[in-house]
Amino acid sequence: MPAHRCRTGHGRLRRGRLERHLSPQRDVGRQPQRGGRCARLHPRPLAEQSAATDYRSLIFATSCQAAVRSMKTVLIAEIGENHYGRWDVCRGMVEEVAAGGAAVAKFQTYTADQFGTDHPWHDWFQTVEMPQDVHFQMQQLCRDRSIEFLSSTFTRRSTDFLVEQMGLNSLKLASSRITDHGLLGYVNRYRERVKTVYLSTGGATTAEIREAVHCLRDIENLTLLHCVSQYPTEDANVNLRAIRTMQREFPEHRIGYSDHSRGIEACLAAVAMGAEVLEKHFSYHTRMPGDDHQGALTPESLRCLVDQVSRLEVMLGSDHKGPVADEQQALAHLRVEMREVDFD
Repeated sequence: MPAHRCRTGHGRLRRGRLERHLSPQRDVGRQPQRGGRCARLHPRPLAEQSAATDYRSLIFATSCQAAVRSMKTVLIAEIGENHYGRWDVCRGMVEEVAAGGAAVAKFQTYTADQFGTDHPWHDWFQTVEMPQDVHFQMQQLCRDRSIEFLSSTFTRRSTDFLVEQMGLNSLKLASSRITDHGLLGYVNRYRERVKTVYLSTGGATTAEIREAVHCLRDIENLTLLHCVSQYPTEDANVNLRAIRTMQREFPEHRIGYSDHSRGIEACLAAVAMGAEVLEKHFSYHTRMPGDDHQGALTPESLRCLVDQVSRLEVMLGSDHKGPVADEQQALAHLRVEMREVDFD
């Protein structure tokens, strides 16, 4: 869901801090408002950004040497609003997640006014909402980099835009929408065009998930993502065993994991428990301001996750218990008759 984060504490945007993280230029932000409210960033006009800083000059950018996507697990890199409304930064993030081995780059489709002008985070949402023309630019960039463009829909109008105008056949539904049966039913009506839906289940009970599944009953490929809506998620709240519960309760649907915890350990454990889809935020650095960064992947940890999951998938093997061919030499030398002789 859109980060409601960027409040007091580590989420507050401080003067100069964002510029240090994003680029050597000093035209990105201004001093935060008082009273614990989020600072309003003023991104440069899109046309100006297009010809501006090459994302490779960003402080935390790494060399983009294409990673080999060999893993079966679907990895969704959630760019979300971590671009701070800087579309040159957003383009750089797409380049990084593609080079790092993610299968999907995910965004969020909403406008600040959809949350209401009186919403306490309206100013922040207005800063990071993604214009329609940027949607198409990012979609084309994803095509050029051979990864899927995916976005979360929050309203019927955003659903119409993503399906009718952008031609998407896959949608993401955030945890905050799991009880919005009107929206879920509206997405379900697109069953002839929307073949895949990813539904996050943060904060939901099994009964609420079951009701949501019923609303989306005609979607051909419905993936349920175990999720905890805490940013970042503390280790004690990750609760990966819920994946097994969801597998048991919803055996006809693919089960995955949307991770907000620090590091990649929870993702690896989730794959070991049978998660077929992983979703995790992406950032240039986990210390950038905003709550979506602490639990995010970076260019380096993304590559590490892809490598580790690929290896883990090989290690998991099958559920068959029996000797493998490579054991035969050892067995031939070790399965011998032992002689009863004294130890002295």
